[in-house]
Amino acid sequence: EISLGLVGSEMCIRDRSSNANGTIACDGRQLYIAMLNDNAIMVSALDLSGEIVWQREVGKFISKFGYAPSPILYQSLVIVAADNVGGGYLAALDNETGQIAWRASRGDADSYSSPSVIRAGGRDQLLISGNDAVASYDPESGDLLWQTDFLKATCGTIVSDGHRIYASGGYPDSQTVCLSADGKQLWSNNIKTYEPSLLVVRDRLLTVNDKGVAICWDGKSGKELWKKRLGGNFSASPVLVKDTVLVPNLSLIHI
Repeated sequence: EISLGLVGSEMCIRDRSSNANGTIACDGRQLYIAMLNDNAIMVSALDLSGEIVWQREVGKFISKFGYAPSPILYQSLVIVAADNVGGGYLAALDNETGQIAWRASRGDADSYSSPSVIRAGGRDQLLISGNDAVASYDPESGDLLWQTDFLKATCGTIVSDGHRIYASGGYPDSQTVCLSADGKQLWSNNIKTYEPSLLVVRDRLLTVNDKGVAICWDGKSGKELWKKRLGGNFSASPVLVKDTVLVPNLSLIHI
């Protein structure tokens, strides 16, 4: 049995976005930060005392809503995503030097999802949604492995149970989709979770969507197991702590 825990928070709506929206990544030796600066994405590495080790501009960035993705770490690489109308891209930087190890073009549409590296189908896959597809890349080289038609703009991060891959979001349409490890669509519905990410809990797929509705599906079949309206609005992703799912609530908003 899984229980839901609700945490209230107070936030001014005008403070919900800045040039530094992403989460800092850390490998135990250095901190890695990706920020929007002067219409470009700047990646910085800091030591644990806060001193700059290196900084690198990885590409230009044009977007009316700002920059959202967080950097992720894979082996000796720092990987950042920058989908935008000026020409989107993925870029991987060497964590010691900041030199760009590889770069992959991502089209010319705004999208806001962070990439994720997931072990699925017996190999590591760099997965990201947006730009009309769920796409899988080789995290070592940036080579495209596969892509499956999806929706233009997404914010949440792709999740997986190691066998199946799940994504949700979309603009102007809405979709939650389950794919096999090689990108074949297994099931889909027209329900959208836009800003929060989905959560895999054993054999179930859980969402607490932007409008405050918690939904639980059977991860294999997509059958809806239960639905509950929590009230309020949500931007943060749910987190599993033992058998309890915690998610912050934006019910107190001052405009």
